[in-house]
Amino acid sequence: MEDFKVIALLLTIFLPAGAGTLLIFFPKNWGSQIKWFSAVISGVTLALTLYIFSLYDYEKGGFQFESSSNWLTQPININFSLGIDGISTAMLLLTGIVMFSGVLLTWNLERRVKE
Repeated sequence: MEDFKVIALLLTIFLPAGAGTLLIFFPKNWGSQIKWFSAVISGVTLALTLYIFSLYDYEKGGFQFESSSNWLTQPININFSLGIDGISTAMLLLTGIVMFSGVLLTWNLERRVKE
């Protein structure tokens, strides 16, 4: 269970970033596909943020869902460390809500859909 919490936190970062990168390669005339792809990705991100928000233990406090890994060890020691605390949990949930709401509110756009 703890591993999935860390994976969920990592996905809230890398899923929207990867999807945004992938959207670069969608043709401009794929308006409907771009909208649905964005809605699905933002919906999954919202679900992940709700999951993280609901499982954070506010009585315990401090950093939770922590992960750390070495990226480069030879020339210099570079680590990737990730964790979330109480205020960050609320901000993460707010980000998920705003992202999903933004996609839904711009659903009726016909011009410049890709932007």
